[in-house]
Amino acid sequence: LSAETGAAVQGAGGDVSLVVGAGDRYDGGNLVALAGESNAAAQAGGAAVLTAGLSRGTGSLGGGVGGSVMLNGGEALGTNVSSHVGGDIDLTGGGASMSTGGNVRMMSGKSSGTSSGQMFLGTSDAGPVGVSGSVLVSTGDTTAGHSGMVEVQTGGAVQGGSGSLVLLSGTGDL
Repeated sequence: LSAETGAAVQGAGGDVSLVVGAGDRYDGGNLVALAGESNAAAQAGGAAVLTAGLSRGTGSLGGGVGGSVMLNGGEALGTNVSSHVGGDIDLTGGGASMSTGGNVRMMSGKSSGTSSGQMFLGTSDAGPVGVSGSVLVSTGDTTAGHSGMVEVQTGGAVQGGSGSLVLLSGTGDL
């Protein structure tokens, strides 16, 4: 299955939209994208690739900014504070029955000319009657060997100082 829109000569490229129907009494429809499996020896299942568009714009009016990839959990607009919660985003490496499970890597973009992109990891501010979410960094348990290591480090520098490592606790009034 291949679906594409045409390229533009003097304008914007065409959009491809996949929209799933809303439910009025039950759940909204799901959007499922699944790469093909392989049953052949020493072959891999198909990859699922989601890549934003590149930009070659070099004019004086700007441009040259690559497209963004945005993954957003669904909003919950109900009024029940205990059950109307926003949707989760789960990033999980593939499981393995005998060997090592798949890795999860989150990396900022590199630059051939200047600085690499920054990495932000945090929770949003709380509402007027709640607490902000926690950030948990942990390794898994093991029954046969050492558990995994948690390592936090800054990069090395050739002509300058290495980055600082700063741990700060927020202020409170109690």
